[in-house]
Amino acid sequence: MLGGSEKWLEAFEMKTRIRQEVQARPEDSVTYLRSGDQITLSVFVGFLAIAIISSMVWKGWQSGGWVHIDQRPANTYAFLVDVNEADWTELAALPSIGKAMAERIVAHRERAGRFLSLDSLLEVEGIGPKTVQKMKPFLGNFDERVQTVTANN
Repeated sequence: MLGGSEKWLEAFEMKTRIRQEVQARPEDSVTYLRSGDQITLSVFVGFLAIAIISSMVWKGWQSGGWVHIDQRPANTYAFLVDVNEADWTELAALPSIGKAMAERIVAHRERAGRFLSLDSLLEVEGIGPKTVQKMKPFLGNFDERVQTVTANN
């Protein structure tokens, strides 16, 4: 059995051994800030957080509301397309005309020559009277009117 002084001595030696092991491995026990500095930094960060939140509330952070993209005014565009000069990308911007139809218009124009009237567009496969009527306000070759289009982007 160990006596009281022997237990104390054994505990002291164990603490000394642990300290020596920790000091032998300084990369494991590196402290970047002292305890007092850590407390100071924590208090500073806390005050900063309170200041930011107070500022947001003071300036009406929650009363600012949401941005409603679907309620913004529509963009308007005005343009005319010359079907005898336009490439397929310009023609594809017309109502009811996609890439395939625009390429057919260009191919027909290259094969048969210039379009002389709106009715000559009916010769292109896939274009009917309704499509011509939708395109009519945007075709500057036959009529020099400017049509304004409303588009939501």
